[in-house]
Amino acid sequence: MFFIGISKVFSTKDDRQYETIGAFWDELSKEYGRENLRGLGYNWTTDTIDYVIGLKQGDIDNANCSVVLPDSGWIAVK
Repeated sequence: MFFIGISKVFSTKDDRQYETIGAFWDELSKEYGRENLRGLGYNWTTDTIDYVIGLKQGDIDNANCSVVLPDSGWIAVK
């Protein structure tokens, strides 16, 4: 399974990623509608996180990232 979307790298210093990823969501929501989007954080380190936003259905314009995800073995946490 592939997660395809627009990816950016965000700083995790001082928990800045919450504000900056929120702004990233706001930016893409204006064009696609928040209800049509999904997000994925990956490659989390002490200083950065890669974050990609894609569409729930179909391909997002100007996609610059494709993350391979396993088809099975997921654990749900609430």
